[in-house]
Amino acid sequence: MAHQPFIGTNSTAASEAASATRSVRELDDRIDRLILVCRAMWELMREKGVAKEEELVMKMAILDAADGVADGKQTAKIRKCAKCDRTLPNRTSKCLYCQAENTPESVFESI
Repeated sequence: MAHQPFIGTNSTAASEAASATRSVRELDDRIDRLILVCRAMWELMREKGVAKEEELVMKMAILDAADGVADGKQTAKIRKCAKCDRTLPNRTSKCLYCQAENTPESVFESI
């Protein structure tokens, strides 16, 4: 018996590839905005004499290690719903289970 190819396999792959490309573009845009925000904050702090470059580097090392691993990134901590104690997805303020609003502790939790 001859092997029959699945109909639509190429169109499914093309659709998934297009979706992945969009996701990568969205992530690139998000990273670019975060870099801009960080750069603006740092420039303001430096210009106002609030902090020096050495202090920034030291604080980065402290924050990097705060999640238990000094790996150049900060792993998001797991957030729980204040009402039902279920796990909340990242960057979500409304619980998927009980619909309770959960205000992020920091603006960075909403990015």
